[in-house]
Amino acid sequence: MDQLKVLKLEGRDRNQQVAGRFNWMRQQILAVVGGNFYYEVPTIIEIAERPVIWWNRGEDGLMLLNVQMLSTSSEPRAWIEDNDWISEGVAADIESPPSGKLLRIDYLSGDQLRVEFMEVDSPEALTAMYGTQVPPDVEFPLTIVEVQMEVANTSLSFSARESRVGGGVIRGSWMLRCQVGICIQ
Repeated sequence: MDQLKVLKLEGRDRNQQVAGRFNWMRQQILAVVGGNFYYEVPTIIEIAERPVIWWNRGEDGLMLLNVQMLSTSSEPRAWIEDNDWISEGVAADIESPPSGKLLRIDYLSGDQLRVEFMEVDSPEALTAMYGTQVPPDVEFPLTIVEVQMEVANTSLSFSARESRVGGGVIRGSWMLRCQVGICIQ
């Protein structure tokens, strides 16, 4: 165990950029961000007219995830561009198993990003996972991408079960077929 910690510390010092790719490209994906559900929503989170979490469609019509990690730090942070992820700067820990379905990046400041892809076969399975009623026009089987982001030293976070923006909390909401899910000015 001590050897693994030493390898992680030495590797972090030698390499300031780590990268990988999510191979979960699908026609339909349900984004679960901060405990809210986004179905056929191209821009999930937008802040000051800039997308933070959004989709692009490739030439083949497949959905490609984009995330711009937020931080109050001047240090570089991770981002995802069309399913390719890159972590710059000094991360305290990065987890990305070979399956290509999970990415977790923690920074010493407390900034965190977690992205996980999973398959759900039925509305009942989705209800069991999240305790939500599923709108009737959501198609199954379905690929889910769950995005969580913690912005250290702020009142902005998107955890597994809720979104915190300022003093407000948003959870369990469905956004269907709109241009922007949550827009923060």
